Amino acid sequence: MASTLNVLGFPVRMVKEKNNSYSAWVPAFNVASQGDTQKEALTNVQEALELHLECLSPSKRTEAEKAKIHVPLKSVHARAFH
Repeated sequence: MASTLNVLGFPVRMVKEKNNSYSAWVPAFNVASQGDTQKEALTNVQEALELHLECLSPSKRTEAEKAKIHVPLKSVHARAFH
């Protein structure tokens, strides 16, 4: 089952995998990571998102800030990321 959390102001989808690990996905940027626990997956996806945001141009960073509010969660589908 998937749950929706928040990292750096962006929605994150968390999925428990069949092997009992967790996958975390930030749909606004298609950034994903995983971990053995929910906390580890969330920490890992936050680090991945921070690195992704650092690489954005100033204009893309502005767009990213706008995306914090405007990401439609209903378009996000829970799925496993392998």
